[in-house]
Amino acid sequence: MNTAVVYISSDSYVKQTGTSIYSLFENNRHIKRLDTYVISTGITQKNKKKLRSVAAEFQRKMEILDGQDLIAEICSRGGVKYFGSYVLWIRPMVPEVIPSFYDVLIMIDGDTLVLDEISKLINKTYHMSEEKVVLMARNSDNDRIRKKYGLRPEDISVNPGVMCINMKNWKKHRCTERLLSFMEHHDITKYKTLDEVAYSKVLKKEICAADFNEIYYPCYRDLTGRQLLFMYHLNPEHYYSIQEIENAKGHEVILHYVNLLGHPWEKGCLCPLSGLWEKYYKRAWKREINKVNPVKKGACRKVILVSYKNFRWLYVFIYRVWYGLVPYFNIDGRNDGIK
Repeated sequence: MNTAVVYISSDSYVKQTGTSIYSLFENNRHIKRLDTYVISTGITQKNKKKLRSVAAEFQRKMEILDGQDLIAEICSRGGVKYFGSYVLWIRPMVPEVIPSFYDVLIMIDGDTLVLDEISKLINKTYHMSEEKVVLMARNSDNDRIRKKYGLRPEDISVNPGVMCINMKNWKKHRCTERLLSFMEHHDITKYKTLDEVAYSKVLKKEICAADFNEIYYPCYRDLTGRQLLFMYHLNPEHYYSIQEIENAKGHEVILHYVNLLGHPWEKGCLCPLSGLWEKYYKRAWKREINKVNPVKKGACRKVILVSYKNFRWLYVFIYRVWYGLVPYFNIDGRNDGIK
């Protein structure tokens, strides 16, 4: 089967993207062909050269595609930047952009590391039933929050930071157009997590859940399975079991550094496994990372970071209270009546 791996990156995020690509190549040497594409939204020639040197080090094929035509199309459809970027809009367009001969497409955000072989993910995606189109990680929305999405408890709500797409099924189900149509017809300024809302609602019957270790959030590493389920009010029947959560530690395939405890490239980051990211950064860029920007600390973030560092029980309790209140408010458009 033919597989493509795709990243989308601006110049300001190219160091993270290059680090992830390096980890992908280093830990998947056994895969004979692993075509990689980077869709550029303003990467400089200097940094494009550096990305190509990473691919050359592992004798891999890499193409850097100009994303300006995609941005022009997005603007013609009325699309606007979301948190300063067009990535939200570009992501669902990617399956229509890369060559059609690929069977499996894996899209990976730059804030990731690939620690193990992705062959199992490729095979699972390729052998999906015709009713399924994509494999993604479950996010931490509990049953009551999913109801606000217009989902049933057994439906999957997801984080699209890593997506494994069956290209044939994706195109058959017209997923690109359906996702873009959803975003076009909603005011994105009222959503803080529009990408999660869009994929969870639009593709709710066509998603396969990745195993907990396959797409893993390092911010959960120092929590027990029981703590994780407790703090988010999660039902293990509709999420992952305590045993699955515990067994994932040490067997992670892809790490996704979501911004819960800060990012590894920020000063003051408390996210577990940050040192691992720094190690791959040094290998990819041939120098130590210079952490210039601190973790953004509003009042709530300060409380979270202090409690996580010094009073883990309080950290768990804060999230327990917060996620108990979320279903009663119209947060991120979850209660907008969309089915």
